[in-house]
Amino acid sequence: LVPGKQPRKNEKNPNTFPQNKTKTLPKMIKQQPQTKSLKRQLSEKTPIKDSSSFSLWGKKRARPSSTGGTSKYRGVSWFKANKVWKAQITIHGKYKYLGYFDREEEAAIAYDLKALETHGAKSAKLNFPERLESLQRILATNRKLVAARYANTHNNTQATPFGDSA
Repeated sequence: LVPGKQPRKNEKNPNTFPQNKTKTLPKMIKQQPQTKSLKRQLSEKTPIKDSSSFSLWGKKRARPSSTGGTSKYRGVSWFKANKVWKAQITIHGKYKYLGYFDREEEAAIAYDLKALETHGAKSAKLNFPERLESLQRILATNRKLVAARYANTHNNTQATPFGDSA
């Protein structure tokens, strides 16, 4: 504003001045009326779907393909940089890396072995519960191999890294 001059009037609304724009804004609508279809949708009791497949706007997202980053198996994901499957497990809130694998199923088996070793047969959530017995045999064989290797390197046949005798 220049001293001694009248402020210029707003061209769209000659009754308001540019510095008073906030007074010309429409008042906020307190509540929008609901349509019949919206009321019907809200009143219908429909099961809540998994929110991971929906975006914030309610439209269904396209799920990534098996090579798009996710796997159908627990603890397995696609590592795009190396074009391999990565297996990892969470133990006490921390990620434990299990390795990279060429096949998705191999990574899932690695996850199952670590889950079985960590949580036991009753608590472990396995990708292949039908293979429980064969997974337990693999763990037992690996345990014996590790114990034998430990005994050979430490010249101590009495104790193993697991705290029991060989």
